Amino acid sequence: MVSDHRFDHLNLDDFHNTSLTIRFKYLFLFISVFKSFAVYIADLWTAVSLLVIGQTTVTPAIPTDVSKWIFFGCIIVSFLLLFWDMIKARRILKTKDISYNFTCGIANTYLSIKDYRCYCLFQSIERGIESYAFFVFTTLRGWKRLLLAEAPRQVINIVTLEALVPEWFKIHNGELTINNQALGDSWTQQILTGTMAFSTIIFAMSFILVCAAAVLYVPLICHIRGNLKEYVCHKADKRIDDILHKQRMKVLYRKGPQANPFDETSSTLVYSLEKGYMNDGASDQHLLSKDYNDYYYPKPSYSYQQRPLSRQTYTPQLSQNLS
Repeated sequence: MVSDHRFDHLNLDDFHNTSLTIRFKYLFLFISVFKSFAVYIADLWTAVSLLVIGQTTVTPAIPTDVSKWIFFGCIIVSFLLLFWDMIKARRILKTKDISYNFTCGIANTYLSIKDYRCYCLFQSIERGIESYAFFVFTTLRGWKRLLLAEAPRQVINIVTLEALVPEWFKIHNGELTINNQALGDSWTQQILTGTMAFSTIIFAMSFILVCAAAVLYVPLICHIRGNLKEYVCHKADKRIDDILHKQRMKVLYRKGPQANPFDETSSTLVYSLEKGYMNDGASDQHLLSKDYNDYYYPKPSYSYQQRPLSRQTYTPQLSQNLS
C-alpha cells in the first residue's frame, strides 16, 4: 500500500537541484507559459477585432457572418474551460496533496514558478514514472479545449489561409516576393491574420500529439485496467516513497556502524533518525521535516517467529500415569 503525501510533511530543500539540465528545463517552462499567454492574447484580439472590424481578411473564404460567430463562440468556450480549470486547480492546491498537484497542469505550473524547489520535486517524480503513461496522460488532458474550442475555428483558419498563401507569397521569375497587402487593407487586419496563422500552427502541433496519444492510449488502458489519472497518481506517490526511502538510507549510511538499530547504545541515534535528523552532536542538518516520519513512519515493532516446541518422547511409565 502506498501512502498519500502532502507538502506539509516534506522538506523541499532536499530536492533542490542545481544541475544545468534542470535549470534549462526550468527556463523552458517560462517559455511555454509565455506561449500560452500569447495564445490567449491572440484569442482576445481576434474576438474583439471580429466584433469591431467585422472580417479578418480582404476576401474571406467563408462568409463573415458565419465565421465571425463561430470564432467568437469558440473563444468564449476556450476562456470558460480556462476558468473551470483554474477553479479545479485552486481546489487541488488547497489539498496540498503532492500527486494531485503534480497531475494538475495549472497547479503544477503555478507551484513550479512560485518555488524552484517544487519544480525540482516534480522533476524527480516525473523521472520515476513510466514515460509512456505520463506522455499519454499529459497530452490527453487538454482534449476538451482542442476539440471544443480550437477545432471549429481552426477549420475556418485553414480554409482562409489556404486562399491567402498564394497571394501572400508569390514566385516570379525565380524570385520570391512577399505581399503583405494580401493579409489585409489595414495594419489591424494584417495583425489579425498573423495571429490566425500563429494559432493554426500551435493547433497543428497539438492535434498531432493528441492523435498520437489517443492511439497509444488503447494498449495502455488494456494494461492498467483502470483510470489513467489514478494510475499516474499512484505511480507518483510510489516514486515519492522511493525517494524518501533513499534519503533515509543515506542518513544511515553516513552514520555507518553507529546506526545499528539492534545496538542498545545507539537507540537514541536510531530514534533521531526516525525523526529525520542527523543527531551527530555538531549539526542540526535534516533530510526530512520534523513530523514527516511521525506521520508516515510510526516506530516499527520488530516481529519474531516462535520456534516450534521440540517433540516429546513419552516413556511407558509416563503413559501409565496418564492412563
